[in-house]
Amino acid sequence: MKLESITVQDLLNVADFIYLALDLNQEVVLINRKGCEILGYSEEEILGKKWFDNFLPKRSADEMRKLFKKRLKEKTVLKTTGINPILTKEGEERIIGWQNTYIKDEEGNISGVLSAGMDITEETMIREDLKEREGMLNSIIENSPFGFVAFKGEDNIVITNPSLEEMLGYTHKELQEKTLNGITHPEDREIAIEMYKKAKAQEIISAT
Repeated sequence: MKLESITVQDLLNVADFIYLALDLNQEVVLINRKGCEILGYSEEEILGKKWFDNFLPKRSADEMRKLFKKRLKEKTVLKTTGINPILTKEGEERIIGWQNTYIKDEEGNISGVLSAGMDITEETMIREDLKEREGMLNSIIENSPFGFVAFKGEDNIVITNPSLEEMLGYTHKELQEKTLNGITHPEDREIAIEMYKKAKAQEIISAT
């Protein structure tokens, strides 16, 4: 096999990214195998079609189309990275993270845009789920009738809730300057420190 026989399309087709090229009319002039696979269309069904009209959800298509035209008209620096949903043949939305660059002709005139896209749908969903869970946990802690405290490092207080603040008679800011020793009765400090160290070493799950 001669290396000269390997085409750009061959290289693009083995990539694990979407490679997409749009001309000035927003029409698809290049799409690789990964792009076809994610969209669920054949290459023939995609080439020559207007990208924003056919492969983006309606709610974001207008905004992305206007931005595309604006960038080309003003010839401003293209935003190299971006995230937006695409719409598959089955009507499913996939979240794509893009890297973009202008395509220029021999005279240096802009003739289109080349984009490399990674499907980050699952990662985005995981982040959103974690964010939602974090919000729920924060709400539970904030509204709990029980005192709550979290430490960082050896025994520096980083999180408290209103119930603990009311119980101890300190403001949130005052507690941030306290340590485990500072909020523990002198007679209980030795036991509290021992329990803290065991909990940190995961030798115990809870202590009363």
